[in-house]
Amino acid sequence: MTLIPILILLIYLILCTYTDIKTSTISLMLSAIVACLLIICNILICHSSLLQLIISLIPGIFLLIISLVSHGALGIGDGVIILIVGLGMNFSSCTFVLFLSLFLSTIFSFIIFIKKRNLKSSFPLAPFILCGYTLTLLINL
Repeated sequence: MTLIPILILLIYLILCTYTDIKTSTISLMLSAIVACLLIICNILICHSSLLQLIISLIPGIFLLIISLVSHGALGIGDGVIILIVGLGMNFSSCTFVLFLSLFLSTIFSFIIFIKKRNLKSSFPLAPFILCGYTLTLLINL
């Protein structure tokens, strides 16, 4: 990965984390702008093929399907974030980010359950996606 897509994704994930914590929403306008920037970066800088871009979207599509099937138990915005991460990373890295995000959020949910004994608690996933992305970057250094 080159530095420009890394920084674009990092800034995007920080903004999404902030808005997800504060308002429980993800800006679709910001997501569309970042998606366009990453597609341009992939074509002009990284020289990615269309097939590579499509394959890297699979984890995000998977999350969107889960969101629709679960009737919103997992937010559509979380699937959109992973779609955007897929545009900035290859399939295996995006899948690893998703795995780390879900793993970290599972640990967090166990902690909430132990403290509150409540299965109805909800929390934003964007901070865990940011952590998963950052850990993936550090592992790939």
